[in-house]
Amino acid sequence: MDNFYVYQLSSIEHNYKHKHLCTPKTRQMKMRLGVILDGTGTFTYVNQKVCVKKGDIIIIPEKIFCYSEWSGEPDIRVIYLSFKLNTDNTLTNYNLQTFSFNDAEERADIADTVIEIHAMLHGDRQSQLVAYSKFYMLLSKLLPIMENGRKKYKKELCEAITYITDNWNRDFKFSDVAAHCCACEAKLYRLFKEQLGQSPNDYLNSIKVNYAIQYLESAEYLVNEVSYMCNFHSETYFRKVFRKYIGITPSDYKKQFSSL
Repeated sequence: MDNFYVYQLSSIEHNYKHKHLCTPKTRQMKMRLGVILDGTGTFTYVNQKVCVKKGDIIIIPEKIFCYSEWSGEPDIRVIYLSFKLNTDNTLTNYNLQTFSFNDAEERADIADTVIEIHAMLHGDRQSQLVAYSKFYMLLSKLLPIMENGRKKYKKELCEAITYITDNWNRDFKFSDVAAHCCACEAKLYRLFKEQLGQSPNDYLNSIKVNYAIQYLESAEYLVNEVSYMCNFHSETYFRKVFRKYIGITPSDYKKQFSSL
């Protein structure tokens, strides 16, 4: 791959017991590399689900909101390394990626490296500099695998995805998206269908539903308030779209979550 550099490298470790539902409150503004040290989990981003187990690595692109469900016997342990790259075409594929390594020694080596980087990032300045060096080595090893597995979207589609993701709760027309991307509407629509497997409106609605889930899980908001906050123009349409993606109504989802 082309030359790159890493900045704003940080880390966090999550430890849970038995079962846990993780619902971040905002979109993460950094890429995240997660290593599952114990337990199993399922990450959900719009209509994409990714399952992970002990030893797996997951890459979560920046600027997306995803939640995860975990189970362990009894331990759940995950370390995330968060970072920014100077390039916008390496891992920015707007999809979750996971990697499993069949070789036990390789899995253990990667896990040990991540644990070491995590400890160093919380040490003194000299340790932090060494952590960057070790992370470069780890990323250099993983990037070829990531590049082979990532979806390579057309430039116009990437720009359209960014526009929709950044403006999901505002009123705009598809013609506005096409104009922003300097693309023909028909061609852009076709790219959505061919490369994402859904229409632009379906993609927008899937983002809205993902945010709606976040708000519904809060005791602070009523269903009609969530509908308004997510820019659905009627509560009836909100119920219809939510049921399409989740299988139940927003009210039922809120009741189920409240009973957990």
